[in-house]
Amino acid sequence: RTVFSSDEAEYMLCDLTTSVIQLNGMLAETVVGLIAKTESTAGVPVSLKSKLSVCSLARLLICLRDLERIKVLDNEGELKDENIMRTINYIHEHSCDPDLSLSDAAEYSHMSIARFCPAFKQTTGLTFLKYLNFIRAMAAERKISMTDRELAGIAMESGFSSVAHMTRIFGSVYGVPPSVYRKERKKVRRS
Repeated sequence: RTVFSSDEAEYMLCDLTTSVIQLNGMLAETVVGLIAKTESTAGVPVSLKSKLSVCSLARLLICLRDLERIKVLDNEGELKDENIMRTINYIHEHSCDPDLSLSDAAEYSHMSIARFCPAFKQTTGLTFLKYLNFIRAMAAERKISMTDRELAGIAMESGFSSVAHMTRIFGSVYGVPPSVYRKERKKVRRS
């Protein structure tokens, strides 16, 4: 029995491969298996929206698993670097400020930039700028998905200096420009 129609399969493939959190072959098969099991148990075909919800949930769980793997705890289960963890919260709280800089984060953590950069990367696995851009892209994605507001306003509200800057970063994170992403999400909401 086919779990996805050809149109659904094409959309799902696009959705799974342009996500921030990628599903490898084995995990993708597991997700498809869960969807098939849901359909066979219920006896009713599951909508594309439900299938996408299962995939989104799977990606979220994978993200949580990966975040748990980040080495933020020492051998006694204590936070490895409380300054960095506090600074991560600070970055999240101030990510929409276009003037937020590496020097601000280092100063907040009471470290020099030379000491902060390797400590931050060791904790998060990303450089400060990649981490900040990822957080801003996620904020923009929520607004792009849930509203019809102008991209210029979303760019400014998400901490980007311009629409072009947001488009470049958003494309590197999600694999498509914001306008294409919005159009695809609207198609999903209609189905």
